[in-house]
Amino acid sequence: MPVSSDVRPRWVVWASIAWLIGFLLLFYSFTLPNSQPQLSRVDVWLLLIDPPQSADAAKHSGWRYLPQRFDVMAVAAFIVCGAWVVGRLLMRALRVDARLTHLERCVFSTGLGLAAVSLLTLGCGLAGFLDRRLLGGLLVAALVGEAVIRGVGCGKFKIAGGPRTPNESSGRRNFEFSTPDPGERGGLKWVCLLIAVPFLLAIGLGAMLPSFDFDVKEYHLQGPKEYFQNGRVGFLPHNVYTSFPFLTEMLSLLGMVLRDDWSRGALAGKAVLASFAPLTALGLYAAGRRWFSGTAGCLAALIYLTTPWTYRISIIAYAEGGLSFYLFAALFAVMLGIQASVGRPSKAVASTGKDDDGLGRPSYVGDDGLGRPSYVFLLAGLFAGSAMACKYPGVVQVVVPLGAAAVGFPWFMRKESKPDAQAKERASHPSLARQASIPSNPSGGRWWKRCLRYGGAFALGTAITVGPWLLKNTVETGNPVYPLLWSVFDGRDWDAELNAKWRAAHSPDDYALSDVGVKLVDVVAQSDWQSPLLFAFAPLALLVGRIANPSDVKGRIGNPSYGRTAIWLWCYVAFLFAAWWLLTHRIDRFWVPMIPVVALLAGAGASWCAERAWAIAAAVCILVALVYNLKFITTPLCGYNEYLIDYKAAARQVEEFEPGISFLNRHLPQNAKVLCVGEAALFNARRPVIYNTVFDRSIFEEWCGRPVAGKPPADRPLRPAAEIRERLKAAGVTHVYVNWQEVLRYRRTYGYTKFVTPQRFAELVRTGVLGPPLTDDEHRAYIRWDALSLEDRREVERWGPALRKTRAFKRFEVFPVRSD
Repeated sequence: MPVSSDVRPRWVVWASIAWLIGFLLLFYSFTLPNSQPQLSRVDVWLLLIDPPQSADAAKHSGWRYLPQRFDVMAVAAFIVCGAWVVGRLLMRALRVDARLTHLERCVFSTGLGLAAVSLLTLGCGLAGFLDRRLLGGLLVAALVGEAVIRGVGCGKFKIAGGPRTPNESSGRRNFEFSTPDPGERGGLKWVCLLIAVPFLLAIGLGAMLPSFDFDVKEYHLQGPKEYFQNGRVGFLPHNVYTSFPFLTEMLSLLGMVLRDDWSRGALAGKAVLASFAPLTALGLYAAGRRWFSGTAGCLAALIYLTTPWTYRISIIAYAEGGLSFYLFAALFAVMLGIQASVGRPSKAVASTGKDDDGLGRPSYVGDDGLGRPSYVFLLAGLFAGSAMACKYPGVVQVVVPLGAAAVGFPWFMRKESKPDAQAKERASHPSLARQASIPSNPSGGRWWKRCLRYGGAFALGTAITVGPWLLKNTVETGNPVYPLLWSVFDGRDWDAELNAKWRAAHSPDDYALSDVGVKLVDVVAQSDWQSPLLFAFAPLALLVGRIANPSDVKGRIGNPSYGRTAIWLWCYVAFLFAAWWLLTHRIDRFWVPMIPVVALLAGAGASWCAERAWAIAAAVCILVALVYNLKFITTPLCGYNEYLIDYKAAARQVEEFEPGISFLNRHLPQNAKVLCVGEAALFNARRPVIYNTVFDRSIFEEWCGRPVAGKPPADRPLRPAAEIRERLKAAGVTHVYVNWQEVLRYRRTYGYTKFVTPQRFAELVRTGVLGPPLTDDEHRAYIRWDALSLEDRREVERWGPALRKTRAFKRFEVFPVRSD
C-alpha cells in the first residue's frame, strides 16, 4: 500500500540505511574474478596501504615528463573544441538549442559535433583526402562561422543566442526547459567537482599512455593506423573488425592525420575518446537536476566519474565510452521530446507554483502545433544512430528501445494528452493551480499522427548518423551490417564456415536460467571494476516522489511523475541487461553502457531524503567508496597507469610485453616485410606486415596450401616450393613471423586452421622455402613450461610437441624467406 506523499516514515529511512550498509558489506566481500593472482576486495584494501610501483615508474616518472605530452594535448583539445563548434552550428540548424539550458546545449553540441567530425573524417578518408590541412582547415572554418554568428548575427539567428522562432516574436508559448533547480545546494557542485578532479586527472593522463590491450592493438587503433598509412579509408579483407562502424576509431584516425604521425596521433585520439567520460558526467548532472534535483544531478555525475569501469573504458580506447555517452544522450533527448510533447509541468512549476522560470519564460511544456518536439526526436535519432555507429550492439541497446519509445508514447499517453485530462491534472495539484490559464495540448486526439511524426524524425536522425557506415559496407561487401546477417545479405570474403566460426564466438554459450542470477550478481556487485555506489543507491530512486514532502523544496518534490521517471529508467536498465544476456557473448564490458542510466538513478536514490540520519549515512558510504575507487584505479588492477612516465621508458615496457613485435622492430632490416601467422595485434609493429585475424581466411594457408577436394586443412599438402617462393616474392615478403602462443590460445577458444603446425614450418625449412628460425632464448622466444595452464600443456603435447624444449615453450619464431 503506497505511503502518503506528505509523510516520511522513520522506518523507511532506517530501512534504507540498513540496505545501504548491507549492500556495501556484500560488495566488499567478493573476490575479483579477473585479477591475477586472485585477490579479494579486502586484499585490495590492504594494497591501498602500500601500493606497488614499478622500477621504471620510480626512476623514470614525474612531472618533468609532462611536456612530452603537450603536442598530444594540443591535438586532442583542437579536435574536441572543433567538434563543439561544429555541434553548435548543427544545433542551431535543428532549432532546439534555445530551449535548453547552457549546460544541456554544451553537452548535446559537443556530442553531436564529435559524431559529425567522425563522419567528416570518414568522408574524406573514403575520397582519399586524409590531409591535415583539409581536415584542420574545415574545423577552423567552423570556428570562424560560429564566431561570425555570435559576434555579428546572421539572418534569423540572434547575436548571442540560438535561433529566433516565430513563437518568440509572437508571444506564443513554446516548450521550455531552461529552469534551474530550486533545491540545489550551491556548494555541493563545487565539492563534487573538487572530488572529481583526481579521477579526471587519472583519466586524462592514463589515456595518453601506450596501449597494451589486445583489441585496441588488433583493430581499434590498428585499423586507423592502416587507413593513415594507406592514405584512405577502404575495405581491409584481412581484418573483419575494420568493417564495423568506426565512429570512435575515426577520431583516432583524425588525431593521426592532424599530428601526421600514427603513433603520437593515436595517443591524441585516445585523449579525445577519454573526453566522453566528463561529457557523460555533465549530461548526468543536467538530466538529474531537470528530472529529480540539483543534488541528484551532482551525485549522479560524481558516481559515474568515480566508477572504475568509467576509468577503464576511457584509458583503453574501447568503443564503450562513446557508446555509453550516445546511449545516455539519446535517452536524454527522448525524455525531453516526451516532456515537450505531452505537456508535463517542469520541476520549477511543481516546486514554486509559478508559471514561468523567473525570467519571463514559460515553464509549462507542450506541443505548440509547429512540430517542435519532432526536432527533439530528430536530435535523439542522431544520437541513437551515433550509438550504433560506435558499435553494432547499439542497435538493440539504443535504436530499438528508444525508437519504440518515440513511436509508442503518444499512443500510451493518448488519454492524458486530452485537454480535459490536462486540466484535471493541473487542478489536482495546488502548486499547479496557477497554470489553469495555460492552453492544453490541442493535438491530443491526433495521437497516431504524432506517432508517425516523432517516429519518422527519430528514424531520420538515426539514418543520418549510421547510414554512411551501412552504405560503406554495402558498397564494399554487399552487406550493410557486414559480417553480421550473412545468411540474409551474404557478403564479400565471407562464407558459411567463417560465419559459423563467428557466430560460435559471438553468441551465448547457453541460455540456462541459472546463469541469469550468476550474471546479475556479476553486473551488480562482483565485476572487478564496478562501483558499490551504483546499485547501492539506484534502487532507492523508486522512493523519489512517493515518500517525500511536497513543501520541502530542498528535498525531492512529492510529484508522482518523478516516481514514474525512476520506474521507466529502471525498465530501461532491465531491458539493457536482458539484451546483453540474450543477444551478446556476455563479455562484461558489453553491459557497461547501462552505467550512465544506473548512475542517474543512483544520484536520485542518494538524494531521495533530506533526513539528517540518511544524509550522514549516505555521505559516509560515499566517502568510503570514493577512497577505495580512487586507489583502485591507480593500481595495475585497473589498467596501465604509469601516468607521468617518460615515453621512452613506456616504449621499453611495451617491448617487454610483446617480445615478438619487439624482435621485428629491433632485429629486422628497415626494408623487411613480414607475413604474420597467428599474430593480429600489430599496432606497435614498425615494419610492413601482412596478416589476418582469427576470423578471416588464413593468408598463410591460401599461399602455401594446395586445395584438395575432400581433404581437411590438416591433411592439405603444401604447394610446390618454387610456387610458394614465387608467391612470397611477389608480395615482397622477406620474413615469416609465427606467434605460437596466440595459435595455441586460438586453438582452445575460437578455433584456428589446422593447417598451421610446427611440422608444416619444419617442412618449409627442409624444402628451402624458409631459412632456420632467427629467434632463440636470448630473444625471449621461450616461456616457462609451467607458466602454461594444464589444458594448454596437453594441447601442446598433442598438437605441437616440437614447441616444447625441456621445461620451456617456444612462443614465437621468425623465419627468413630464402631467395635462392
